[in-house]
Amino acid sequence: LTLNGTGTLNVTGSYRHAVCSKDDLVITGGTYVVNAVEDALRGRDCVKIADGDFTLTAGGDGIKSNKDTKATKGFVSIEAGDDGIQAQTYLRIAGGELDIAAADDALHSDLEGILSGGTLTIEAGDDAFHAETKLVIDDGTVNVKACYEGYEAEKLYINGGNTHIVASDDAINAA
Repeated sequence: LTLNGTGTLNVTGSYRHAVCSKDDLVITGGTYVVNAVEDALRGRDCVKIADGDFTLTAGGDGIKSNKDTKATKGFVSIEAGDDGIQAQTYLRIAGGELDIAAADDALHSDLEGILSGGTLTIEAGDDAFHAETKLVIDDGTVNVKACYEGYEAEKLYINGGNTHIVASDDAINAA
């Protein structure tokens, strides 16, 4: 299933998943407002997102790929020409497996951010995870293969997790 274009798609999944593919789910652009009883975006073999603006509300997972019988399937990949994931006020990642390649920040919040679980592989042209005011790292595994700065925020709290950052400037910057 491939969704592309510059339009807006509003989807409500009243029974189970809102947008679901038994194989690959590929999104190349557009604006998506998705509400689901279970998962918002689900591709069994993979979910690949090249661009787009997403508002996801889910009783289950926001973005999910669950093929576990092949080592090359069951992944989520986000590639962005700007920020990989951008939030106006609060960006929270509490689990899942994300591969993000972004020309700017991989993860960006104009206020606060928290990582409390999950496995992230990141390549960013600028920051791996940038929050303007406060960034909290409580848990999770983060492998930043390349970035300008790794974790950046005015106040930065690293309480746990496993982090590896390759940065051309600061790996950790609290300014």
